[in-house]
Amino acid sequence: CDKSGSFVIVGCKSGHLRILRWGKTKDLGEVACFRVHPNVAYTRLCVSPDGAFLACADSDNCVSLFRFISDETVSADEMQVNRGKEKGEPGPGLEPSDGSDPRNGWTYIGRYKSHNKEITGLDFNIVTSGQLRLISVGADSRIVGYDVDGSSIVDGIKLLNTPVRA
Repeated sequence: CDKSGSFVIVGCKSGHLRILRWGKTKDLGEVACFRVHPNVAYTRLCVSPDGAFLACADSDNCVSLFRFISDETVSADEMQVNRGKEKGEPGPGLEPSDGSDPRNGWTYIGRYKSHNKEITGLDFNIVTSGQLRLISVGADSRIVGYDVDGSSIVDGIKLLNTPVRA
């Protein structure tokens, strides 16, 4: 569940990631479903403090990053996920709209093979400069930092620096 309680996020052993939201009738409805890599189970899920990013660790020792986007918060360049779509048509993980309101939804940014052994920790933090960072720790004694703000749909996940051995 994200910190606001508006979304429930379920990582499945089949490789599916399901993002659910409470509806007006108090029913849980699926907002988005991703299958980034088949037959890879999600082992850890983490939502950023502002609820805009979702990070997932999987059984293949990779970290995947997703972002909640809307027409109001993301520039047209970053919305390239919608190329070829008319306004109001759903894109991958985006909710349809009648064209009168912004389209909101989750989109996949990328996946990075960051560890040689199981990922044992995954968390977001905000550094003193105000930038959002993601850190993963693995059983291989590596600590990997990800540049969340510098990552994008077009360029994928960016690392802060070379992984450090603890």
